[in-house]
Amino acid sequence: MTFSDPAVPVTQADPGVQPGQPATAVADVELSSPVVGMPVSDFVRDGVALLLLALSLGLHWDIRHNVTGLPWVIAVTAVAALALTLPYAARAGLLPTAWSVGSTRRARLIAALPYVVLVLVYLVIDAVAGDVFSDDGGLGAGMALGLAAAVLVAQPRQCELGPREAEAKTGMAWRAAVLATAGLFAVVVLVSIVLTFTNDGGLGGNWTATFVLSGIAALAIVGLPVVGMAMGQESGRLLMVALGSTVAVAFAVRVAGNHVESMQAGIAGLVLVPALGAMAAAPAVRGISADRPAAEVWPKVAGWALFGATVAAATVAIVDLLRVTDGAEAAEWVTGMILGISAAGLAVWAAMVARSSRTVAVWIAVLVAVLGVVVLVDEVVRAGIGILLMSIWIGLAVTSVVALTVPRQVRAQAAAVAAANPAYRPTRAYVWEPPAVAPLQLPVPVPPPAPGTGFTPEQAANPATPLEVLAQIAADAPHLRPQIAANPSTYPALLEWLGNLQDPAVDAALRSRR
Repeated sequence: MTFSDPAVPVTQADPGVQPGQPATAVADVELSSPVVGMPVSDFVRDGVALLLLALSLGLHWDIRHNVTGLPWVIAVTAVAALALTLPYAARAGLLPTAWSVGSTRRARLIAALPYVVLVLVYLVIDAVAGDVFSDDGGLGAGMALGLAAAVLVAQPRQCELGPREAEAKTGMAWRAAVLATAGLFAVVVLVSIVLTFTNDGGLGGNWTATFVLSGIAALAIVGLPVVGMAMGQESGRLLMVALGSTVAVAFAVRVAGNHVESMQAGIAGLVLVPALGAMAAAPAVRGISADRPAAEVWPKVAGWALFGATVAAATVAIVDLLRVTDGAEAAEWVTGMILGISAAGLAVWAAMVARSSRTVAVWIAVLVAVLGVVVLVDEVVRAGIGILLMSIWIGLAVTSVVALTVPRQVRAQAAAVAAANPAYRPTRAYVWEPPAVAPLQLPVPVPPPAPGTGFTPEQAANPATPLEVLAQIAADAPHLRPQIAANPSTYPALLEWLGNLQDPAVDAALRSRR
């Protein structure tokens, strides 16, 4: 469905068609195909939303229930999934004739709202639950994926948007939703810290410091792209999409088990991050981002992603150090401690050189990601935010590699810089070439000087004649200047001097060089 005024039916006939004549070919195509005119990104958006809704069904909604164990959650999930069919039904002519793009956008938004409201209700329930293990508190991975899917359902598709200036308010509204959700995330993290201490009267040992540090790290990692988006930067939007996607994948593949977090025990709030990424992915938000060259935006995304990876890796290392000093078995945590510190330092280095030395930054980022995988495999017995921080560490490192290698504009700029090197041959790294053989340099005999001038035409035309001798010939033997002008070894300054003489023979020789 393409953009049109909400008051005008999308399937109206061409105004040039006279009564009794068939409709235009375009109208026939639109009525016969429910997918014509839809960009691939819209299909991907619908497919991801449906996949997230399906994946959420097998995950926890709260501490006691899976999504399938709560009828009201099933109901809002079904309504959101049904709303995904509206654009296709409209294109197939299955909706009222007065139905328009505006009708589809409003209907999807309304269909997604119950899911959002239900999540807000359960956030309040978790905050007042008291004991998360005996009451109905807890915020599960199913809630996170379902909320992200509801956000994708609610946002206008690319093919439904009008001109950029006409949709500025829509983009601003969605960006405001990102900022509001980020504010809610910050509140949930801070309340988590307060309630955890209040419920347990202080956790003792280094657990208090662990929770505070994890909360600060979560705020820093999420806050970076939020600040970028608040400033209208496309790099901030892309980083938020990458971060939300990383957390969503971690929930979907159960890297931390069937994840449940609570403000009553530990740090909560990460269930909102996939929704933040989905909001940032809205086409309307992309439409209001500042226009900057892609070759400039993507290296900045890589630098910011590496900063986030630094925070995550350093937090994992410090948490492991705190566990050791708290009496835990050192051998179980020393790997994360050493590799976390190493990865944090490498990520800082890669972020510093991301714009000036793309190849170095890519290989360092790959190493950072590999170190993260090693730590994750070694410490997979750990659950909760520790595992999720490792996932973020890996995901953001991979994001930086993608940002520096996949975008066509970034690769084109890197190729242009490399091509400035005369020895650059892109196939050298993967196509066999015979070994280079230095050409045999034979001495060129120089004829003896002719009487009178001391120089010969052969000397003046010989590329092996020393440059200082060429200059001397040009000064002492005017009749040999045409040969000097044609000599490929003559240096630019001497050529310029010869050109200023306005000698027809010399000028003809200079033209022959071109």
